[in-house]
Amino acid sequence: MQFFLKMLGIVQKTRFRHLFFWAGGLLFLSAFIMRLLEPDTFPTMFDSFWYVMTTVTTVGYGDYSPETTSGRLFAITFLYLLGIGILGMVIGKIVQFFSLYQQYKEEGKLTYRKKGHYIFIGWCEEKSKEAISTVLLNYPEAEIVLIDTLEKCPFTHERLHYIQGDLTEESTLEKANIRHCRRVSIFSPSHIQNPTLADGHTLLIAASIEAFSAKYGIELYTIVEMRKENHRASFEKANIDEIVLSTESVARMMAKAAVVEGSNQLFFQLLNDQAGHDLRQIRPENLWATYGEVNEWLEQRGANLISDRGDMSIIQKRNDRIPDSACLLFACDDDHYEQIMTEIKKMKTLLP
Repeated sequence: MQFFLKMLGIVQKTRFRHLFFWAGGLLFLSAFIMRLLEPDTFPTMFDSFWYVMTTVTTVGYGDYSPETTSGRLFAITFLYLLGIGILGMVIGKIVQFFSLYQQYKEEGKLTYRKKGHYIFIGWCEEKSKEAISTVLLNYPEAEIVLIDTLEKCPFTHERLHYIQGDLTEESTLEKANIRHCRRVSIFSPSHIQNPTLADGHTLLIAASIEAFSAKYGIELYTIVEMRKENHRASFEKANIDEIVLSTESVARMMAKAAVVEGSNQLFFQLLNDQAGHDLRQIRPENLWATYGEVNEWLEQRGANLISDRGDMSIIQKRNDRIPDSACLLFACDDDHYEQIMTEIKKMKTLLP
């Protein structure tokens, strides 16, 4: 008995991978010995292995059982005492593995491996949660990676993955698989009240991402939240693709609504997914030659062309050719958008 207890103690300290091979080796060895002891009871190796498996898993169908004294003694001493104990430890290790996996996932210690995801940096209870929830709700295929210093992921969703670490360190960005993401959005830190310090913090993160991008020769599309308008030049030097004002943007929307009747409803419809029209984007890909052509084509299908990225002056450039890098923004409802995208797919198939 002391021997078996010592063996179980050694097995308990063994790593899962080694324990798995231990258990597998024990099962096959037991099956071989049982067939060697009772060849008449177990005509084939599979019959012997079947008996061993039903015994150590405590299923015990009873279709096979040892008939000789030597076979029964082996079953008692080797299968019952050691085999069942080792298999129980294997099952325990498996349960422990999944428990640790879930714990590490919640604590942001796992590396994200997929591609084509969206990265959100910095957690703010109101802004970050609203933005992430909106993307998850309206884009069923979207996967999001949140990077922050919180001990655990602030909320759970099957398509939300959390990475904990220093927001400026390369190792943290690598864990988020930033090389293969679609876009990176950086939120202004809510715990910093001073807008200058907050923008400095955001700019440091943006500069780290730009340095990472330059080091590995990759293009990363970055969007940042900025507190003060007079910091725009500093952000533009960091090659930020889009800058979103926070408090100033709300104030300007209020001012615009005061002097331009209905402007607030327009902003609301473009920002609110439930308000009817939504902001969409398409890439021309040689489907139209000029801005005028695409504008007329969209109007015939119930949509309104707004801009080429941030350039709203394209309305005055109807005869200008559309550059290859253009990203056209337009507004329409869901039904018209589905119709437009279906027609665009058909048009692409006809291109030479």
